[in-house]
Amino acid sequence: MWAVALAALCTPMVATNAPTPIDGRIAGESLTAGPWAGALGIRMTTAALMALDRSGEPREETPINLFRTPSTSQVESGRAVPRPSTEDLSGAAGTALPTAQHVGLSFNVMVGTAVPDNIGAVGPTQFLSVLNHGLKTFDKRTGAPDGVLNLGLSTFFQPVLLPGTSAFDPNVKFDRLSGRWFVTAATFSPRFVLAVSAGGTVTSNTAWTFFYIAQDQVPPVGDAGCVTDMPQVGIDVNALYVSMGLLSPCNRGAALVIRKSSVLGDGPVVVSVFRNVTLGTAMDNFDSTATQGYFFDGWARFHRVADPAGIPSISFIPITGNSAMEASVGVPFAIRHKGNNLETGSTGVYNRADWVGRMWTASASGAPIRNGHAWLYRVVGVDNNGVGHPGTSDPSLNSRTALLWAEFAGLNTSAATVARWGVVYAPSAVNDVHQRNYWLPSLMVSGQGHLVLGSSAAGTNEYINAAVAGVLAGDAAGTFRVPELFAASGSAYNGPTDPSRFNMRRWGDYSATSLDPCDDMTVWTIQQFAAAPDQWGVQVAKFLAPPPPSVWSIAPRVLPRGNASINVTITGTPANGEGFYDPGL
Repeated sequence: MWAVALAALCTPMVATNAPTPIDGRIAGESLTAGPWAGALGIRMTTAALMALDRSGEPREETPINLFRTPSTSQVESGRAVPRPSTEDLSGAAGTALPTAQHVGLSFNVMVGTAVPDNIGAVGPTQFLSVLNHGLKTFDKRTGAPDGVLNLGLSTFFQPVLLPGTSAFDPNVKFDRLSGRWFVTAATFSPRFVLAVSAGGTVTSNTAWTFFYIAQDQVPPVGDAGCVTDMPQVGIDVNALYVSMGLLSPCNRGAALVIRKSSVLGDGPVVVSVFRNVTLGTAMDNFDSTATQGYFFDGWARFHRVADPAGIPSISFIPITGNSAMEASVGVPFAIRHKGNNLETGSTGVYNRADWVGRMWTASASGAPIRNGHAWLYRVVGVDNNGVGHPGTSDPSLNSRTALLWAEFAGLNTSAATVARWGVVYAPSAVNDVHQRNYWLPSLMVSGQGHLVLGSSAAGTNEYINAAVAGVLAGDAAGTFRVPELFAASGSAYNGPTDPSRFNMRRWGDYSATSLDPCDDMTVWTIQQFAAAPDQWGVQVAKFLAPPPPSVWSIAPRVLPRGNASINVTITGTPANGEGFYDPGL
């Protein structure tokens, strides 16, 4: 019967120890913020928004309509490009396992020079990319732009922008629980803006309802005039959770809890604000019976939101059992990448004016919670055996940048615990600095429990590329699947410097990885790569789950006539991650 439910979702829809104090609190002590009703929403159709764009309304940046048709090798073999000949797996036998998942489709979104903040998500029939440059819909069957939505970010949010301001730091979620798209952005003002679709497939007739939240007007009133920055958004059945920075003169953090039911119609938007707090990553939760929301603050604590659809209160819970993991965390060094004209070439020396080496970028795309477990990542420095050396960025120790992932349990208890963790890195026979680095990651976990990480990848002998790696639910501790590159990177990146970042080079700032709502197994990731000399590109990859077992039997093999029903048992002999799965959607 689940196939019937899937068909309904994935066909076009018509719009209709002593606890550590934090923020003056100890574990279990909470902050409470009463809900506040803001303005009603403003409704516009996709066609009306596109007409604004055609009428010549200004937009911050113009999208470049570049689409590269996936080659036969990309679609059929699942490999966009072969692994470079410089990759060496000899240094960590039994750590990097053969891949069980693979890229089944890969397509380009655009190329450019200004920082893209590349975010995107998959829905029932489309992939929606949302960059600083704009929004664009793609047919997820082919990867081709479908022409329905393609306009600048600020044009899209024009109904709720203050005059003379623009939108940036976007985010997008397809919410399988409500069957709607949620698109958000910061603005060069105290406003945080939100758009909610009326259905799951975006058409020219799809109605979008736009809301704004002036953070400095929500009681308790404060932080007057401070611009929202780098909002991180999570969503569950009850609320949207937003963790964000406030720029000068505030220079501190804040969080919003937006009542979800208030934005599924015309509003008014109902929101609670928590001021002078830094709550970190906002979490996504697919559980339709969830009663609490979560943020994750660095690697020290979770923040639990009680009564998110009523009068929210936030308390923190510490993490235990993480000493072994923390003892393996090294400080990452700046990224080496082929063709970098700021690199001296001396071993262990790198010009840090290249901000491509920025490691600690936040996960704007959120992090998943499945069955009461949370999955998160950290960018770390490790040696050639994947072991980090804490407290130092000495490249003779931490010679490459890697992705540490962790699975946490006990979110509903007084202390969360580390259930499982591992590191995705480039093993080699010697501990030199010229191997591949992975950074700017995002992750997702499927209904089968398989973990997928997407990231940028580069090394002394490799141009900056896009990568995706898997860790299967049954994989032994400390193992990971060999990462796969999926963009056609063949150029050096020596792009423009950014005055707002001390004239360093920008990369990112984000990436995003999302789960297909139609099967709960296929994972899509959107990543940045060097597309042309001194230009980045944004590439999307569809990462397929391991197939069903190739060796199987069925009983009974012949079905007798006249029975109203009969049980049929299919028995498989799985290998390399194969298995049967009923998403039950």
